Amino acid sequence: PQLRRAATHPWIAALETTLGLSTAVAATGLTLAVAATSVPPSPRPSNATQTLAAVAPSPRATPTGPASAPRGEAEPVPVPVPRPPTAPRIAPVEASRPTARARPRATAVSPDTLADQTERLSAARRALNEGRAAEALERLEQHARDYPTSTLAELRGALRVEVLCTLGRSTQARDEAAALVRLHPRSNVARHATTVCSTP
Repeated sequence: PQLRRAATHPWIAALETTLGLSTAVAATGLTLAVAATSVPPSPRPSNATQTLAAVAPSPRATPTGPASAPRGEAEPVPVPVPRPPTAPRIAPVEASRPTARARPRATAVSPDTLADQTERLSAARRALNEGRAAEALERLEQHARDYPTSTLAELRGALRVEVLCTLGRSTQARDEAAALVRLHPRSNVARHATTVCSTP
């Protein structure tokens, strides 16, 4: 029926076409308007953001040249070494001459002790003169044990040399006579003892 009506009334077809186009255009415009209202507007930058962007410094370009060479290691500071204390100079001491024997110091004796020593030496002399040389030597050795630092040690040593020579111990007698001279170099008694055993 529409085709027939369109063919009978062509102006009706034209009107329908026009109305169809208008409806399509209106629908399209309505769709665009809705889409435009549904999309939120983009926020504009605030004044504070613009101010910060203006104030913020622009990044400087990093130099691309060669990196600075590292500083060399610091030289060690020399530490002063303390000097050892200087030893005080000691004056050289002149070496004393060696002696064969240290001379015993004579101690003060009482008259009774000195008399006893003299009597013992006299008894040894009598025994030697009477041919009892062994007894004389024993008396002299006992005297030396009782009075090792006697003031009569020089006479006792000389008499001992005579007794040793009488007993035939000449080598020992000469050795003791030489030691007696070293202890008493200025003694006439000590020098006389060296002549007692002049021959072996």
